[in-house]
Amino acid sequence: MPARTLPLPTQSSKPRSERLHCLDWLRAFTALVVVALHAGIPYMTHRMPGLVWSTWDSRPDSVIDAFCWAADGFVMPVFFVIGGLLAAQLMRRKGTDRFLQHRASRLLGPLLFGIVFILPLDLYAWLIGWAGDGRIPLKKLASLKLDPEVSDGLWGVSHLWFLQYLFVFCAAAWGMIRLTERLHAADRGPRRAFAVRTILLARQSHHIPAGLLLVVGIGVSTLALAWEPQVVIGFRHSWWPLPANLLYFVPCFAFGWWLAVRHEAGKPISSGWGVAGVGAMLAFSMALPLIRSHVVEPTSGSERWLLAATFASFAWLSTVALFGGCVELLRQPPPAPVRYFAEASFWVYLIHHPIVGLTHVSVSRVVWPTPVRFAVVLLVALSFSLLTYVAFVRSTWVGQLLNGRRYGVEPRPVQMPTPAVETPARRAA
Repeated sequence: MPARTLPLPTQSSKPRSERLHCLDWLRAFTALVVVALHAGIPYMTHRMPGLVWSTWDSRPDSVIDAFCWAADGFVMPVFFVIGGLLAAQLMRRKGTDRFLQHRASRLLGPLLFGIVFILPLDLYAWLIGWAGDGRIPLKKLASLKLDPEVSDGLWGVSHLWFLQYLFVFCAAAWGMIRLTERLHAADRGPRRAFAVRTILLARQSHHIPAGLLLVVGIGVSTLALAWEPQVVIGFRHSWWPLPANLLYFVPCFAFGWWLAVRHEAGKPISSGWGVAGVGAMLAFSMALPLIRSHVVEPTSGSERWLLAATFASFAWLSTVALFGGCVELLRQPPPAPVRYFAEASFWVYLIHHPIVGLTHVSVSRVVWPTPVRFAVVLLVALSFSLLTYVAFVRSTWVGQLLNGRRYGVEPRPVQMPTPAVETPARRAA
């Protein structure tokens, strides 16, 4: 069966092929922020509910605390916006039939790799830290028989949850488009009318005002956060996607898909980023005291709704400001170091977590100022992640799994067959 897909809107018969160089900047920046967020977690003055860590520091820092809550607010929405944008572009290029296969290989493959190879490192980094703090005896490192009050929040996909959720969103988008295609192929009846209206709506979606989508996104995320604040104001460890988490992040994925449609149609996708940035700062100044109060004693009623609304507003406004600013200001190809870090960002995302945890344990008893220890953890995690990428990933099968190709490996030249020498016997044959 040939690949089919609903056409994204264009102004001409040829799709828009302009590359968004800002995506390389965003991939590099968000990977750096994720590592910095995890490097700062033990030094927060107000710990994230439900989040277990390898060690907790007795000398927290309020500036690091504010940075971690800010990063926690915008970094994952930005990831999902990028994921939705790239998913729409892939659907355009590969068609409906090959899209899901591509997403499964590029998301579920690395997820399985991370579960098999990265999560065991994570587990023992945490257990070593707990043994050093006296929370568990050393023999538990072999038996893994932990008391429930100790192991609560330990088991799940850890930081790999993003791959799981992104695949769920891609599969849902694929299913919706396939259903619409089947309805559109029907001969007659109300189902065909529904399919035609759906296709027309999809083709005209680039006309939807960005402000309206922003309001809807803030509203849906506020609802999810009021339902379960620990979606982002804390952490919920699980082996499976959780409904409130899906509800919170699905508008971000849809917004990224809309950006791809709008870019394909030649419409601007960076307007209003300055105003959004100012709004994000105001929203965070309101949200931070509410977050710290909620962490000490969980809020309810109107205070909970206010917390959800301010945090969701900050998340969306900062995401729009960051994405729009990058599109507007970073139009040229990034320098080689940024491109290289963007290329390695997937591996950095996978491997940095156990490195950060072990480094936290290593510096926990060093008498250095807290910002210095934070900087050391960040530098060690980034350095080790990049070194392992060069040595074991970039030109190996792991790089093929993560990036879809092996960088640094020259393609083999195609050997053309040597023409056979014509002989009398061959002419006779």
